[in-house]
Amino acid sequence: MRSAPNETTLSRLLAIAYEQLDTIKASYAQFYDMEHSIVNKYSNMIAQEVNQY
Repeated sequence: MRSAPNETTLSRLLAIAYEQLDTIKASYAQFYDMEHSIVNKYSNMIAQEVNQY
């Protein structure tokens, strides 16, 4: 955390830090969902290939 001359500025900086963390969390959740979607498609593709034989 940065140092600031007063508590008001520190509170504002803390709020900004929380907003940035929320953005990172949302981006990671989106990445996680996309990753699992891709992995599940691959698993289904392999299962279809196995079932053909």
